[in-house]
Amino acid sequence: MVFKVQGILEGTGKMSVRIKKIENENERVFKNLLIELFSEKLKDMDFARKLYDCLCNTVWYNETTHDIYSCSFRFAGGLIADMRDVGEDYMDFYCNGFSGEGSYHSEIYTPLNENGYKVIPHKSIQYLQEWKFRGHF
Repeated sequence: MVFKVQGILEGTGKMSVRIKKIENENERVFKNLLIELFSEKLKDMDFARKLYDCLCNTVWYNETTHDIYSCSFRFAGGLIADMRDVGEDYMDFYCNGFSGEGSYHSEIYTPLNENGYKVIPHKSIQYLQEWKFRGHF
C-alpha cells in the first residue's frame, strides 16, 4: 500500500494532515463511478453517512471485470470526505457513532448493482483472488 501526504487542512478550527492512499486503476474506476452516481446526493450528510456505511469493510465485486473493491473504515471516511469536498476529513465519519457500518442501503446498493458491482461475503475474497490468480478470469 502506498500513501502520500496531501497537505494540511485548515477550516473548521481543526488542523490535520491529510494522508491519501495512491489509487490503483480499479480504485479509480470505482471512485469515479461513485462520483458519477452520487455526487449530488453526497451534499446531504445523511446520504453521505449511508454511503460510508455501505463502503466500510464491504467487498464489492465487479462481475464484468472481476475486480474487487474494498476499503477500511478509515479509508471509507476519507473517500467520502474527499468526494464531498467541504473541508472534512476521515474523522468526520470514522468512529462517530453512526453504528451502521457494513449495512446496506438500497439507494446505494441498487445503482451499484445496476453497474455490475455486487456485494460478496468476506469469506469469498480469498477464493476469488486465488481463482483470478490462476487465470480463470
